[in-house]
This record gives sequence, structure tokens and C-alpha cells, in this order.
Amino acid sequence: MTQRKNRIVIVCISALLVLAAISVFVFGFMLPRRNAENTVMPADGTFTAQMLEDGTLSLSWTAAEGADGYLLEILLTDQDGTSEDATPLYRITTEENQCVVPALDGIDTCVLRVTSFVNYRTPVGLQHRTGEEPLEMTVDLETPAVSDLTWDIDEASGTLRLSFDMAQGDVCSVSLLEDGGSAQTLAVLEEGKLSISFGEGQDLPLPEVGQPYTLGLCVKRERDGFCLYGPVSATLTVSREDLLGWDLAAEITGEGDNVYTLTWQEIKGDHYEIQCLDAETGEWVEVTTVSAGETCAYTTPHLNPFCQYSYRIVVFGGALEDGESIISETLICETEASAIYCTVWPVSDLPAYSDSEMTEKIGTVEAMQAYCVLEQTGSAFGVWSDGQLCYISSDYCMINLPEYIGSLCSYQITNSVDSLYMVHEFEIPDVTGTVITGYENVMLADGEYLVPLLYPTAQKLVTAARNALSQGYRLKIYDSFRPNKATLELYDIALALLDCDLPAETYTGVSLDSLNLPDPTIVTETAEDGTEIVTEMPLTYRDVMLGGYNLSSFLARSRSMHNLGIALDLTLEDAATGTELEMQTSIHDLSHYSVLSENNSNADTLAAIMTSAGFGALSSEWWHFQDNAARDGLSLATVSDGVSVEGWTADDNGWRYRDADGSYYTDCAATIAGVAYVFDCDGYVVSD
Repeated sequence: MTQRKNRIVIVCISALLVLAAISVFVFGFMLPRRNAENTVMPADGTFTAQMLEDGTLSLSWTAAEGADGYLLEILLTDQDGTSEDATPLYRITTEENQCVVPALDGIDTCVLRVTSFVNYRTPVGLQHRTGEEPLEMTVDLETPAVSDLTWDIDEASGTLRLSFDMAQGDVCSVSLLEDGGSAQTLAVLEEGKLSISFGEGQDLPLPEVGQPYTLGLCVKRERDGFCLYGPVSATLTVSREDLLGWDLAAEITGEGDNVYTLTWQEIKGDHYEIQCLDAETGEWVEVTTVSAGETCAYTTPHLNPFCQYSYRIVVFGGALEDGESIISETLICETEASAIYCTVWPVSDLPAYSDSEMTEKIGTVEAMQAYCVLEQTGSAFGVWSDGQLCYISSDYCMINLPEYIGSLCSYQITNSVDSLYMVHEFEIPDVTGTVITGYENVMLADGEYLVPLLYPTAQKLVTAARNALSQGYRLKIYDSFRPNKATLELYDIALALLDCDLPAETYTGVSLDSLNLPDPTIVTETAEDGTEIVTEMPLTYRDVMLGGYNLSSFLARSRSMHNLGIALDLTLEDAATGTELEMQTSIHDLSHYSVLSENNSNADTLAAIMTSAGFGALSSEWWHFQDNAARDGLSLATVSDGVSVEGWTADDNGWRYRDADGSYYTDCAATIAGVAYVFDCDGYVVSD
């Protein structure tokens, strides 16, 4: 009985084990496989292949919906083009719908077969269920490429033209190959012709100097669902110089305030030399150089007013032989009047503003202090004062004419070195040949003169000076601003001299016979014995000077228009030779011989030039002209003291400090207004 029970137990256990095994097989293997989705490759699927430089093939294909991975097989075809039962040349499993295939050397045609699969889990691990419908295709692996590549460059337009052959139906991509292996596609072509323009706003900018472009051509072949991209089959290198021509076209453009910009067409060569013609020597002098690839432009500093400048660009190096150069046409500019960097003197204390519209007052600038104009906007001068840029009215500033208009006029301010004030060639003691009071700082150490004139009046002078030049003359200025202290002193000295006898000889050595002097006064007296005594009275300064006029006709008693900075004493000279035109008297001849009614034709010409420009004349002096509009329209202060340039001045190179004689602090350290400065050998402040 016991044995029978044991057998029954054994049978039951065995049955349970069998059932367990069946359950494991069914539920662990069969059902997971059956439940795994049966994937199918798309019937219209395609292959895409990229041939890499090392011969390997980057292959991708259309993904199957729900697939966890793919089995790729590459097989050879039979003679009849089938691949049944062929042993795969290559086989790989991948989770992505792409992979890299080793080089298939010597094989032009093969079969690509991709079978999708899904994953499922079993007690023994992850298993795959292969899809029933693979994607299979016979493909041609012959490398697509271009042939017979030719190219040329049109230097005039900077255009590259390509021409090549490729198999019918192929498509070529032209790419810019960049560092790191990246590429920028420029064009996709179905025909073997392409033009690429280089330059600003074109297909590509010009290559940088020493960094040529490398262009690569890759061909794509697409046949019956298989797209094959070949590797770079041809390259060409284009340098910056390849794209440049030989035509050095250049032009010059005014930027305002006597600043000009030269621009030119970039051509072959490795550097450009900008040259300026030295008017004195007639030689071309190097100004600066510009390297190839840099902006083809040069901006001049602020040039001197009313001068003609000649520039040219010379190209050297690069494709040029040693010693060869290409020279542009000569570029000429003629400068105008400009207040920038000019010395100005306010004729009275003026409000200083923070803005050029002069709406927000921030301080005051001092009368007759020398300032340097840094900006000009409308009627405002921008000057540096109290550590900041401020704006003042230009209408109430005198400007130094040699800086403002340069050689448009000539200057000989004799009052600052050797006064020419005389009475018809006769000396005025303590005046003639002296430095007039208030003119001590007018002649500078370099022999140049300060010639201050109110700015609105100076603008009118430009018109008069141009008119004179058009007739072959140049205005020669002997006096402009005159300190009131000089006016008062001159009047007092002349008044005290009126009844003094004339010297026996003229100061200048001119003969008395040539002066058309008045006849001396004859006085007849009767002696005690009844005889008549006839006496010839000596001529006095009054006899020669006044001639029916008053002393104030020649010298202001209290205030002169010169004291306001709106009057000029001047004559004419031949513009070509510098020879003064002969007038009826010498300039500053304080006598009735100088009145306008005695004008000769040259004096009439001078008067016509000045009055047509808006100046008024003075009936007693052929050389004197004044700006009556400024006198009547502006409330101008009478200025007592003379001018000085002492103070800060600037130019394109920086700041310098001038003494009263016009000399600069150079190669030294100095403390100015409590601040320490260091000046270099040219007088410019050395900054940290």
C-alpha cells in the first residue's frame, strides 16, 4: 500500500514538472514571441549611402514602424542578378536605421537586405523576432564623380566660373570646405556649370589674406530607390589674390572740416603705400601703408586751410615682380576754411553750455583767454574748459586768421615788431618803428603772427579774399584786432605832436619833393625901421596830417572798430610774386593824402573787392574796412588788452601747452594749474 502511494506521488510530481515545463515554454517563450509585434519593412523603402574618404560606406534606410532594430546583410548577386542562398559578405545588427559599412573593394554591384526585428524577453534573456518582409535592393556602388573639371576667374568682376562633366541624371553639390571637416553648400547643380561671385554682398566674401577658400565637388546618384553620395571627387583652391585684378581705381571724398578719405579698388599686391606730394620739393612722400586684406581706405588728418593736396596710392609686392609697382591716378583736394583746432578768444565772458544747441548752461569762459576749437556745430564752438567740453557762441569769438584761412591771405602785423604808423613818411616819435602797446604777444617765436578777427567778420573776409584771388591778387593784412589801450595811446601821442615841426628828413628816406607837401605859411612883419620882414614858417604835423580833416578821422579818440575785432587794415599784392600794388600812400599814413578821394586805381580795386563782400569803408583811410553788420547786429564789448596764445591747444596727435611766444613745452615735466604733466619731444602730453 505504501509503495503504491509512493508511485502515485511520483507520477503526480512528474506530471506537475511536465506541466511546469510546458507552462514555462508556452508562457516564457512561445507567448512572448507570439505577442511580439511582427514588423515589416516599408514596401516603398529606400537606401541612402555616403561614400567616405577612407572608402567606408555610411548607409541608412527607411525605418520600419515599431522596430527595435535591424539586421543588415550585404550579398553578391548571381549571374542572373539574384541573391538567393548567397552567403552574405557583411552582416550586422543595429538598433538604428543606419550604420557604417567597411570598404567593399572591387565590388560594383551588390544586394542590400535589411530585416527589421522586435525584442522580447524570455527566461533565458532578450530575444529577437525577425520581421517577415525585408527591404532588399540590388544597387550599383560605382563611385559617382565629376570629370574634366575646368575653371577660370574673371578678375574684373571677381567671379569664378566652373565647368565639368558628370553622368546623366547625377547631381553635383559644390561646397566650401572649412577647417574641422565641415562644409557649407554653395550650390546644387544638375548641369556642369556654375559661377560664384566674391566680394561684399556677393555669394562669398573675398578670402582673407593667407586663408584661401577650398571648394569641393560631390556628386549624388539616385536610381530606383537608392541614393549614393560620392566623396569629394574634385577640389580647387581660390586665394584672395586670384580674384583681384590690376585696375587700381581710386577716389577722394571730403568728410568736412578739411578731412578727406581716399578709397581704392583692391588689386593684386601685398601692400599699398599712400603718398602725398610735397609742394616745396615736388617729391612724393610716404604717408602710411595699408596691408593687403585691410580696408582699402585712408582718412587724412585735418589738413591746412586753403591748400591743394595731391595724393596717390602705390601698390607693391604680391604678384608684382621685385621693383614693380602700380600707381593710381593723382587724387587732388582743395581745402576750405575750417575752425577746427583754431585758436579763438571770447571778446567777453561768455556762458558755457553742455550741449551744442546751447540750452543748458554749465559755466562761463573767460574773456580773451585763448581756447582751442574742438568741434563746431552751427553757431557753437566746442572748447575745453574746466576739465570738460563745453559750447560757446562763435559770434562773440575772435578767431586766429592764419589758422582759419591759412595762406588765403598774407600777413604782416607791423605793430607787433616795427610800426609803420607815420604822417606822410614822417616819423611819429615813440610810435614809428616800435612795438605798439598791446601787441607784445602778436609776433610768435617762429615768426608767425596772431591775426584775431571776429568770427562772423572772418567769414566775410573769405569771400573778399577769394574775389581778390580770382583777379590775380591776394589780400595782405597789416592789422586786425587792436587793443583799446593802443587806440588811446596812439591818439594821445598824435594829439601832442600836431603842432610840432616836421623833421628835416623823412623817416623812410623818401625825398621831400616827391611828397607833394603843402606850401609853407609865409608871415610878413614890419620892422621898427619900417622894412618888411618875410618869414617862411616850418611845416608842422598838423599841416601835413589834417588838411582840413580832424585827428579823429585818422585815429579814434576813445573806441575804434578795431577794438571790437571787426576791422581790418589791408592792401593788395600780386598773388604770383607777392609784390604789393602801389597805392597813393604807404599803409598807415595818418594824413589827408590817404583819404578815399585821393584813391588811385589800385585802391579803388581794393575798395571794390572789400565792399562787394559786405565790408564798409572809412573815408579817411584807403586801407581800412569794417564789418558794420556785426557792429550793428551784435552787442560787442570794447577789448582793452591784447591777445596771447598761452594755454592748451590740440590737434589730431593730442594736446600741447603753449607759452605766450607760441613755443611749446617739450621733453619735460611741468605743473599747470596744479596738475602735473609730462610732455614728449614734440610737445604732446604723454598719457599713462
